[in-house]
Amino acid sequence: MAPFLLISKPIVVCVIFVLSFSSTIDSAILLVRASDSSSSLEHEAEALLESGWWHWWSSNRNNTSSHCKWPGITCNKAGSVTEIKPPRNFTVGDEFGKLNFSSFPNLVRLDLSGNGLQGSITAHFGVLSKLMYFNLSSNNMTGELTTWLANLTQLVELDLSNNHFKGPIPMQLGNLKNLVAINLSGNMLIGPIPSSLVHLTNLTSLCLSLNQINSYIPSDVGNLKKLVQLDLSSNYLNGSIPSSLYHLTRLNYLSFHSNFIEGFIDQEIRNVEHLSWLDLSNNKMSGVIPIELTKLTQLEYLNLSSNQLSCRIPPGIDLLSNLLHLDLSHNRLVGNIPTHIGNCNNLKHLSLNNNSLNGSIPAQFGSFSLFYIDISHNVISGRIAHHLGELTSLEFLNLSHNNLSGTIPDFLNSMTQISSIDLSYNNLEGKIPREFKDRYPPQAIIGNKGLCGEFKGMPSCLTSTTTDSEEEPERDRFHFSTLSLYLLFYLSIFGYLYIFLSRNDDVESERTVNRNGDLLSIWNYDGRIAYEDIIKVTEDFNIKYCIGTGGYGSVYKAQLPNGYIFALKKLHQLEAKEAALIKKFAYTMVVTEKCDAHSFGVVALETIMGMHPGELLSSLSLSSSNQDVMLKDVLDPRLSPPTDKWDVQDIAIVATIAFACLHSNPKSRPTMESVSEISFSQSNIGETFP
Repeated sequence: MAPFLLISKPIVVCVIFVLSFSSTIDSAILLVRASDSSSSLEHEAEALLESGWWHWWSSNRNNTSSHCKWPGITCNKAGSVTEIKPPRNFTVGDEFGKLNFSSFPNLVRLDLSGNGLQGSITAHFGVLSKLMYFNLSSNNMTGELTTWLANLTQLVELDLSNNHFKGPIPMQLGNLKNLVAINLSGNMLIGPIPSSLVHLTNLTSLCLSLNQINSYIPSDVGNLKKLVQLDLSSNYLNGSIPSSLYHLTRLNYLSFHSNFIEGFIDQEIRNVEHLSWLDLSNNKMSGVIPIELTKLTQLEYLNLSSNQLSCRIPPGIDLLSNLLHLDLSHNRLVGNIPTHIGNCNNLKHLSLNNNSLNGSIPAQFGSFSLFYIDISHNVISGRIAHHLGELTSLEFLNLSHNNLSGTIPDFLNSMTQISSIDLSYNNLEGKIPREFKDRYPPQAIIGNKGLCGEFKGMPSCLTSTTTDSEEEPERDRFHFSTLSLYLLFYLSIFGYLYIFLSRNDDVESERTVNRNGDLLSIWNYDGRIAYEDIIKVTEDFNIKYCIGTGGYGSVYKAQLPNGYIFALKKLHQLEAKEAALIKKFAYTMVVTEKCDAHSFGVVALETIMGMHPGELLSSLSLSSSNQDVMLKDVLDPRLSPPTDKWDVQDIAIVATIAFACLHSNPKSRPTMESVSEISFSQSNIGETFP
């Protein structure tokens, strides 16, 4: 045992020594690590101070508290900075490069948005391998998005919007597989959309608007199955919308406005059933608005304005019950404004201006909570619907450049909430309400020739002869009453003459044979009956009864009702006055004041015809002939037909008096006294025959 004990003692001593040395080494390592950690934390604090962004805060506090307690700084349990997000009221300075980002190896979140920073992102920024959230939006940053992005492999959200970055979007961006949201909008980026972006299958939001990106929308954009928001607006994109896009069934926000996109809106858009925002305005899209669009019942914002759509507003748009904003302006839409649009009870904004819509304003407009209506520059007709007065929230109303008629409705005066109204260039008429004048500028109603009032540039209602809405109905009623009296008066005269002549015809028809039987007896001679019978049997000296001609006239064969056959010679026309006098004397055998009336009728008729009545006087001797004479047949053919209704009326009155004076029965003719009374009672006749 003794030797064993002697041998084991040295071993034990060695073991004890080794153990002691190992403990010393571990302690040393821990001390080194603690020293390194302390040094790293001190290095982070120094980097923050050297940036100058927190210097004023630490100096004002005059303390040595940990930098983890400084504004906008978040640290982990070890005291290392993991988040830098200065508060909004915190001035960080103007140079992005003043902060040494390589001093923050554990940085996870960096938010320097809206701090007015300048400069560019340098390559050393790529050392932030743990960075997941990077927001540098709304600053004045410049430069290009270079390869430093490729090293940020843990990046989940990237927001560099509203800066001045230039150059193309780097292809390496497509290698950051963890990316969920990308926002590069509001810069000066150029070139195409990198095809590598369609491999970011976790992407839910992609915003590249307000840049100078050209080319087309990637055809494989449908690979981004998780995409909820897609905004490519205000670029130079061309081509059509790829069909794969309509497979993005989770899409909620889609905006392609202000590009050069062509083609049609595909019917497959019904698959994007969760859309609440759709803006395809300011493009070159054509065709129709597909009815499938009305299947998107979650739509709240729909803007298809400033395209080349040529169709009717689709039926079923009333199914969009959640719609707040509808803009179909500046297209080629036709047809009526659909009445069922009134079922969109939540609609606030309606723009249908600059189309070719017709019809009237739907009555259902009154059921809206609209505050903005613009249906100007169409061909809408009818009156301004009184249902608009029910829009108690309406603030903007533009109905200009249409074919609206009627007066300015009174309800517009009571809608005090309206701040802007435009009724210009329509067919409105009547007096402008005083309240309207006090609230709106003259430009609101210019171009309505029928309006009058105290507005600048408008005719006064006191001197206006064609636009006074109050005086015009009174004038119309006066004219109608006067015309009615004229018609009643002349209808009474003609009625009396018709009854009188009909009665005489019945009496005379019984005596015709007897009187003609003694035709050649001087004692039984009745010139009127003989002349009428001769006119009848010869059919007003028709050429078929002519049996010869001579130097002074033509000879006609006439067989009277009593059977006698005569050869009659019709002399050539005498001078106008001699012929009229001979005919009058032959009828009456007595010179009376009725001869003056007959002469007046001849002269009046000669004035109207521009020539002597001639054969017309002969035909008028038959009572039946009077019924066949039309006013247009006796007017002077050398003159243009009258167009003014008052001129036509005056001529008709003169012609009526003339025919009455030329009646075949002298006893039925008016006296010159009655002719004078009738003539001078008509103010317009005095102007025609002074």
